[in-house]
Parts: sequence; C-alpha cells; structure tokens
Amino acid sequence: MATAVDRRLQVNQVVEPVRPRAAQVPRRLRPRAGGPVPTVNWQDAELGAIESREDLARYMVGLAAKLREGEISTENPSTDAFVDAAGRWTKSMDGFFANVLQEPVPETPDWATVAAIGRTC
Repeated sequence: MATAVDRRLQVNQVVEPVRPRAAQVPRRLRPRAGGPVPTVNWQDAELGAIESREDLARYMVGLAAKLREGEISTENPSTDAFVDAAGRWTKSMDGFFANVLQEPVPETPDWATVAAIGRTC
C-alpha cells in the first residue's frame, strides 16, 4: 500500500522540468570566469541569508530544534525516509527551480541550496 509520501513522489517523478535556453538565464545566474558564484533568489528569507558553512550549520541546528518542538512538521519520520526524500528531491530539483523559483538550477550549488534540500524533506 502506497503512503502519502510514496504517492507524492510518484507524481513528482512524471513531471518533466522545463530547461531554459542560455539566453533565458538571468544575468545574475550566469557564471563569470573568476567571479563569485551566482546566488539563487530564494523565496524564503532564512534560506536567502545562508552564505557560509557556519550559516548552514546554524540553520540546520535551528531546523532540527523546530522539528523537535513541533513548530514545523515533516513527512519523513525516520532517517532513511528523510535521506531517500532528500535524494529524490535533489534528483527532481530542476522542476522546483523552473516551476517555483522560475530560475535554472545553478551549476555550482551554494550553502543555501544544501539547506533547501534539508528543508523540503
């Protein structure tokens, strides 16, 4: 019997991401030789504030506390379900970027992208 999470993942697996042509990629996301890594325009201010490994660590510890205290819920109650969901979300993140953020997945993910993977699972 499929669980709610299984059904959601099956739906996500049939969605084909829309890949923008190079001319459609916003200038701020185009890689520059020797320049800084382009950043994603996250809709969540907490994700947008993550710029370093220390920021990511602080965010993840805070996220765990919110989960423990019931401030936010997760559909993945076990470690293996969480890791599986993180892998599936990462595999299908092209669709999230195209449909929700309306941006391409950056060639070089930043610390905020790592946090987003944990947040969405």
